[in-house]
Amino acid sequence: MPSFALLCALGTVFGALYLRARTMQRLLWLTGWLLAAAQLALRIWHPEMTPAARALSNACFELIPLMFLGSVSPLRFRGRVPYVAAFGFPLLVYAVLGSLYPVPGAGIKAVLLVCALATVYTGIHWSSLKNLAPVWFTAPFSAAVGLVCLVLTWNGRFEETLQLAHSGIFLMTALLFVLAYRRLSPGVIFTVCGLLYWGLPLYFFDLATIAHATAAALIRTLSLVKVVTAAGMIVLVLEEELAANEASRQRDHRARIELEQYSRLDLYLDPYRDVVEHYDSICETIVAQSRFSQAAIVLCNADRVYGLAGKAGMEGALQGALHALAGRLTPDRIREFSRTKYFQFEIGNTARVDLSYLFEPGDELKLLNYTTAYVVPMYTRSGMLEGLVLLSRLRDAGTPLRADDVLPLELLVARIAAARESNLLVQRVVQSEKLAGLGQIAGGVAHELNNPLTVVLGYAELIQDSDADDAMREYAQVIREEARRMKRIIESMVRFWRPSHGDPGMAPIDQIVHDIEKLRRNELERKGIDFQVCVADGLPGVRINSDQLRQVLLHLMNSSISALSEMPPDEERRLKVEVRRAGRRVQVVVSDTGPRGVDPIHAFDPFFTATQAGEGVGLGLSICYSIIREHGGEITASNLLPRGSAVVIELPTHAGTGADRLQGEVVA
Repeated sequence: MPSFALLCALGTVFGALYLRARTMQRLLWLTGWLLAAAQLALRIWHPEMTPAARALSNACFELIPLMFLGSVSPLRFRGRVPYVAAFGFPLLVYAVLGSLYPVPGAGIKAVLLVCALATVYTGIHWSSLKNLAPVWFTAPFSAAVGLVCLVLTWNGRFEETLQLAHSGIFLMTALLFVLAYRRLSPGVIFTVCGLLYWGLPLYFFDLATIAHATAAALIRTLSLVKVVTAAGMIVLVLEEELAANEASRQRDHRARIELEQYSRLDLYLDPYRDVVEHYDSICETIVAQSRFSQAAIVLCNADRVYGLAGKAGMEGALQGALHALAGRLTPDRIREFSRTKYFQFEIGNTARVDLSYLFEPGDELKLLNYTTAYVVPMYTRSGMLEGLVLLSRLRDAGTPLRADDVLPLELLVARIAAARESNLLVQRVVQSEKLAGLGQIAGGVAHELNNPLTVVLGYAELIQDSDADDAMREYAQVIREEARRMKRIIESMVRFWRPSHGDPGMAPIDQIVHDIEKLRRNELERKGIDFQVCVADGLPGVRINSDQLRQVLLHLMNSSISALSEMPPDEERRLKVEVRRAGRRVQVVVSDTGPRGVDPIHAFDPFFTATQAGEGVGLGLSICYSIIREHGGEITASNLLPRGSAVVIELPTHAGTGADRLQGEVVA
């Protein structure tokens, strides 16, 4: 009775533990201890053991170790039926029939033999599968125990068969507990020792020849061992929870340290610096703080081609192969890739991808065995995919990736995307304010210089019309021409300062771009320049003067042609003009692969030029900026990876409003 009361109390504890965390292991343990309490209750209230009570007691007797065995060997038959169920059903039938018919007839004996054969076959097959214990031990052990059970069944010794099966299952369960936990803790020691003692083949003790007090003590000790085993399992659960809490605390600490390190990264730079300079350091911080030992950042260029912007933990060959892969990516290809089985979101916004979908024949990444990686997409506020963060070579690969492993990385990626947009907007504001100030200065200088230049021109004309000698008139002609050139520069400065405000009208941008293509294609092909024009279908008209738009596009193309002409003939020389929609605005991107980059901050400053001395005064891009801004558009310059530059123009359509300008800026 005391043992029964303790088992009931411990069963209540197991019930509470199961409600706390409803795992299959705890459910099987709860079921096993309820069966143990039920078997002990039958012995207390039915000591005479009628056939029905004996059948129930033996059924519980065999099911108890099966519950514990199934908790540490959760294999399934053909992926569906648990082996513990396939093994236990014929054994349960055997226990019930063998108890109801101690002296069975031929039919019942045949059924018992079939049940024994089914149980032995299932046990051997179960033991031959890869599990915690080595197959070289489990399979022969199961075969030996099964063979003895078949012999006992054939000889009609059914009680001994049940006892041997009971002992064999407990022995295997104790072994699997040792291999599953692999530590010398109180919970493991009490549980394993209790299972071994519980599985002693008491039937082979001839209790009739032992003193009554000794036999009673032996049976009562076995009941006490059940209590010890249950207590050991409870301690095991508590140990597991303590270990899980400690691991969770360590993960939280590591995540907090990781977030602190990421927060120290200076992403919001001043407008005169580019955040691209920090991508390698960002990747190095990721490798140092996260569970990944390799990291790379892939960003989309202005012409919607991706490139490797930063990397860490990678050798040169892998860097080159990743750079080649990134260069083949486009937003459309990534969108198509994300819909395949090779792209699977695992945790939050982090996906596990199989890069072999993007490989080409003989791809170097395949030779380097770089086929899988984790990807964190980088989106803008408008939902555009701006880039990707590739993560690979997971530390402690045996531990699955958890949410707290990727959450700091996802927050960092979101900060990077926000910083890029913020820096772009700040650069535009600073550029607008700076150019407005320069425009006022230019207007004041133009006003002050116009009168002296008019006097110079007048006197130069008087000298030319006078009776001075030929040398003097020639000098006057030079003065007159240079003064006129100065006047043209001043007029350009005035235009930059005070643009016209006439009605721009609507310009068919697709037709203008195709006209320019027809005008310049032959010339570019003769120079060995690959001229690409991509115009989206169904583009609306834009609000700009057609002639001024042609002037802007031709000047940008001439700048690119000048840069490409300096390249050796064996290198790629490409000029690309792409026109696409961006919300309610139209984007025009003029990009090239020239060696000479641009300064995004100073590109549109008056008198700033990247050309060599004597090639120009540097008012071309500033005039382009003035024209585009005059018509409510935006123009920005950026460098491409690994080389080249691009100028992005955004123009309002007939449906564009002032509120749409911010959306267009964010999309850019």
